[in-house]
Amino acid sequence: KEKVSAKIRKEAEQLMLRRHSVSEKVITEMYNWITNRQDRVRGLVLSYEGDSSMDRVCFTYDQALSVFVFLSFQDIERAQEVLDFYLEQVNTRANIYNGYFTNGGVYEFVLHSGPQAWIGLAALSYTKKTGDRRYLKIASHVADFLLSMQDEEGGIVGGPEVDWYSTEHNLDAYAFFRVFYQLTGESFYREKALEIKNWISRHSYTSYSIPINRGKGDSTIATDTYAWSVTALGPETLYSLGMDPEAILEFAERKCKVTVNFKRQDNSNVRVEGFDFAKARHVGRGGVVSGEWTAQMVLAYEVMADYFKDKDAQKYNEYLQKAHFYFNELQKMIITSFSRPGKVNPSLPYASAPFVDTGHGWRTPKGKHTGSLAATAYFLIAYKGYNPLRAEYLDVSLKRHYQRAEEISEDIFFQPVVEF
Repeated sequence: KEKVSAKIRKEAEQLMLRRHSVSEKVITEMYNWITNRQDRVRGLVLSYEGDSSMDRVCFTYDQALSVFVFLSFQDIERAQEVLDFYLEQVNTRANIYNGYFTNGGVYEFVLHSGPQAWIGLAALSYTKKTGDRRYLKIASHVADFLLSMQDEEGGIVGGPEVDWYSTEHNLDAYAFFRVFYQLTGESFYREKALEIKNWISRHSYTSYSIPINRGKGDSTIATDTYAWSVTALGPETLYSLGMDPEAILEFAERKCKVTVNFKRQDNSNVRVEGFDFAKARHVGRGGVVSGEWTAQMVLAYEVMADYFKDKDAQKYNEYLQKAHFYFNELQKMIITSFSRPGKVNPSLPYASAPFVDTGHGWRTPKGKHTGSLAATAYFLIAYKGYNPLRAEYLDVSLKRHYQRAEEISEDIFFQPVVEF
């Protein structure tokens, strides 16, 4: 039986690899788009290219993603440059705000728990990879902030000037304290992670028609909470909480999957299937594919494939096929840089349509072909099979399977979906 399952799995993998391909050149050039957007003086990476209203803005969440990408490409120096900026904020007793200008000035004087946790995770990921502990000071600062946001039930409030609770932010904080415990061995951080996990189980996960609330008392559907539940907690933990990760992803597919027309830069149209920010019909503006959140779903599928690889060959193949499919769909949305700093490199837009309501209190960037650091970075993170919410590489990754294709057959040619 095991031999038959192994044979089926191998044949399915070979079929997938022939159907889906990505050019390593495209991956490298997308990475170059990110590096070309980094200010080498302050270390920050521009979040967007194409929206003039945010042409010098660097969001903290995006900076964390850039650190993960730099580390995955073995570019330690660039990762250090980003973290040096935040270490300076900590050393000068300044706050870590949601957004900055490239010159280091504050763009958004807002303190939210989620971005704090992400830059903390970036510092921890750097420490785990290099053994260099200089940026643990950032993590300690983030820990203090998050603890000041924690209530008596263990939940993390959205920030010091708000009273709402976000499932996403609590997943971020759980992931942060979990990795912090793994690195330091300090049981205090493990206890905090458990408190937050229990709060999530109590307030975010339900047995009703909507399995995951966007926040405490908020049943709005948010696609990222479904993907991040799988990547932050992992399938085993979800099962222990009475939550089925397969059902979670299936619900996201039923409610948030959309197919849209995407107009390329040559004015041709292509049909793209991906994931919306929310349940599209609730927003009232039709479907829109989120580049970043679709890439998050790709990573969640990889996590599920990784979980089932030695347990269930059929499910392993199903989730790996889904990861390949949506990764391939995202390639249809690749755009080319038009600005001098971009040096004609490819990137992904934040969404398939400009300046539309996400359904969560903000709009997508302006500009028909605005490159997004978050979308491009998460695309590369998913390709590498790196799970930033657990600071670890998966055994199953798209990169490994694409590379295996070269070994399986010389007839498989890796060609980009869009010519540059």
